[in-house]
Amino acid sequence: MRFYQFLSQFRWLNYPGKILVVTFVGIHIPLITAVVVSLIYSVADLATVLAVLGILLAATLVGTGFTLYVLYDLLTPILAASRALRDYRVSRRIPTLPTGFSDEAGMLMRDTQSTIHELAGLLVRLTNFDPESGLPIRHRPRQLIQEEIEAGGPIAGVAMRVKNRSEVEAFFDIDTGQAMLKQFTERLTRELSIIVAGRVAPGVFKFAIRWKGLAETERELKGMSERMSAPLADGRHVFYPRLV
Repeated sequence: MRFYQFLSQFRWLNYPGKILVVTFVGIHIPLITAVVVSLIYSVADLATVLAVLGILLAATLVGTGFTLYVLYDLLTPILAASRALRDYRVSRRIPTLPTGFSDEAGMLMRDTQSTIHELAGLLVRLTNFDPESGLPIRHRPRQLIQEEIEAGGPIAGVAMRVKNRSEVEAFFDIDTGQAMLKQFTERLTRELSIIVAGRVAPGVFKFAIRWKGLAETERELKGMSERMSAPLADGRHVFYPRLV
């Protein structure tokens, strides 16, 4: 890292530039020096020395240009992976990197692509879904309900709170309260009449069913409330959800 730290002081020199400078200095300077010394000791005619040096310089410049071009092109996968990570960090833009190469640079691009996709999926889950219940959270339930209204006609939106969840956690512990809530969530998602369900706060759920007229909808919700209030058992305790 010492040489890298030294070259990093030259802020106008990017990473490919660092490699190209080192390549030029490491290969061509010793070559030119060896030729010059050889000519000086073997050729007495200054004109011949200058002519040979001119030809050597031209050939070296052509070879150097080609070498630097190829090296820069070989650095493209590394630069592409770097840009992809930076773009995702700044703008959350998912990159499209080539993944059909099997060498180290190809593996770098493939791993970068895969990692960003996995990270994007994780962020979506953390942002839109509750890790305890697996249900949509925050603004997502409202969006889903609005989509159902636009696609399928009138629906009834309902909010339901497990009133004694905090009491269970206070009396037992948080893990026991979460286990009860998980069972309650599974029971809620098994209700066939529910088309959208989400968790909007601790112990508070929002869901939607098809609107079937006031009387029929009320009867359906009453039956659902009775089923949801049935005792929950975890093998050691029996819980009676109190719903409001």
